[in-house]
Amino acid sequence: MRQCFKHKHGYIGIDEENLYLSQSNDWSRILDIKNDLSRPKKRSITKQILLALITCSITAITRLYLSELIQTIIFCIACLVIVIEILRSYKKQTLIPIDQIKSIKPYKKNGVKIHFQDIENRHHYKKIKGVEEKGINILINLPFKL
Repeated sequence: MRQCFKHKHGYIGIDEENLYLSQSNDWSRILDIKNDLSRPKKRSITKQILLALITCSITAITRLYLSELIQTIIFCIACLVIVIEILRSYKKQTLIPIDQIKSIKPYKKNGVKIHFQDIENRHHYKKIKGVEEKGINILINLPFKL
């Protein structure tokens, strides 16, 4: 029952057990989401700390050797890189077990709102915009536990 369809910011994949939000419609990459979610998050935190240290180092070096204008430009570029990396980490891929989905309802034009529970039984929802017409029909008719 594997199905995949596009939405505004990527793809939605559905198999017998899970609903996947991914940047790719390639099932080998979509199934890697399980592996990504099972890995510890230390790598992401380490990467962010490393980027912050690099930014500080670049700022210190430019402060010693370059004019204030160049220093400001380099600092702004380094900060922009850090912000982009942090935003990319929040836009990571998502896996929602189908048995944790409580409801899927239409949301605005060409969108759906998925209500689900996490492992600790906290309620969450995800709004997905720009979903293909066939995807909306599939999601709304998806069998889930009430």
